[in-house]
Amino acid sequence: TVLTFGGGLASINLRRIEIGPAAMVIFTKMILFPFLALCFVFGFKITGLMGFLIVLQAAMPSAVTLSLIKRYYNLQEDFVSEGVFVTHVVSVITVPIFLTIYMKFVGTF
Repeated sequence: TVLTFGGGLASINLRRIEIGPAAMVIFTKMILFPFLALCFVFGFKITGLMGFLIVLQAAMPSAVTLSLIKRYYNLQEDFVSEGVFVTHVVSVITVPIFLTIYMKFVGTF
C-alpha cells in the first residue's frame, strides 16, 4: 500500500495541479464534511469521546487506499493522487481548527 501510494505521489507534478478541482476536493473533504459532522454531533447532542471521534474521522484527509482503488479500476490517477496529496497538506490546518471548535463548544471529554 505504501509503495503504491508513494509511486502515485512521485508521479505528481506540483506545477500541474489544477486549482479548481483541487479547491473543490479541499472544500468538500476538508471543510464541508467536518462541518456536517459538527452539525450532526451538536444536533444530536453527542458529547464526550464519541462526538470527538466522529468529528476527528470526518476531518481526516483522504485515504491512502484511494491510490490502490484508482490503479485497480484504471481511474484518473493524477487527480486521485493530487487529491490525496492536497488533503493531507491542508489537514495540518483544518483538523486542529475543527477539533478546537468541537472542544470549545463541548468542553473536554
